[in-house]
Amino acid sequence: MTEKFHVVYASDNSFAMQTGISLLSLFKNNEDLELCIYILTNEISSKNKTNFEEIAKGKKLHFIDVSKFLDEKIKNQGLASYANAFAPYSRLCVEEVLPSDISKVLYLDGDTVVNGSLMELAQMDIENYSCAMAKDIRSEKHKRKIGLENIYEFYNSGIILINLDYWRKHNVGNAVLNDILHFPTEFPDNNALCRVLKGKIKTLPLSCNATGMLRLFNNESLYSIAFRSETPFYSELELNEARESPIILHYVNYYLSGRPWFGDCFDSKGLSIWNFYFAKSPWANYAKPKKQYAGFKQTYVEITRILFSILPQKLFIIFVVKFFEKVARTFGK
Repeated sequence: MTEKFHVVYASDNSFAMQTGISLLSLFKNNEDLELCIYILTNEISSKNKTNFEEIAKGKKLHFIDVSKFLDEKIKNQGLASYANAFAPYSRLCVEEVLPSDISKVLYLDGDTVVNGSLMELAQMDIENYSCAMAKDIRSEKHKRKIGLENIYEFYNSGIILINLDYWRKHNVGNAVLNDILHFPTEFPDNNALCRVLKGKIKTLPLSCNATGMLRLFNNESLYSIAFRSETPFYSELELNEARESPIILHYVNYYLSGRPWFGDCFDSKGLSIWNFYFAKSPWANYAKPKKQYAGFKQTYVEITRILFSILPQKLFIIFVVKFFEKVARTFGK
């Protein structure tokens, strides 16, 4: 018997290619699942919708226009965009816009590639949790900055297995929006989700949210970056498994790794996997921009990548990650 699994994306025209490639990888690696896909759209073109439908090849694909939600609840409140896009906020209305008979859904950012079976997530019991997410590679200093007590974990919200019954009962979307308005920070909804849902989040394996940092840094360096005194990070075995056999790769906007739809991506293994699906997509002839950044930031990125290549990682962590990054953020504002 085929397992039924609901998956939701959020996309606009600026991120349609990335979302489509993620969707392609999802279908390719999960033929044993009966997938039902929802795409929360905001001013997306008919051409991009056609590309999504071509990828789905007759499988269940539903488009839900969330532009009214984004206009009224996000833009009119003056909330900051993500690189000039508001689509990521769409995950905060899933409890309202998805069918009421769905009790569990997997939210995926568009900058992901599903490189393996999601059967474990489809069968995962999260009845006693609000959702499940993977821990982020962030330190206690970041928790203090965003007002999260150290006894709670900080998670990455790019991949969320959502208990929709819990979100509806506790009106999570509005609770998160209210939290953002009272405590605005960079990556506001990610931080707010961790604050609002603290203590009610189940931890996913890191292999379900493997970022470029995992492929660039060794375990010792990751433990240094993600320093924790009260909440444990992943074990060496878990880090190695996520590095070697990632189920979901997440191409976050981290300057050192870069992103694979730019010509200067520094994450070679992640790039190879993304390019495999890119070549099979309707966007295969898309000409990638040569560089992701410009001006001071591009110069900084190029210098730090050279330093990463020649310095022992321990020294790179000390001099670049823990010192020069702060200086660069100051000048880059």
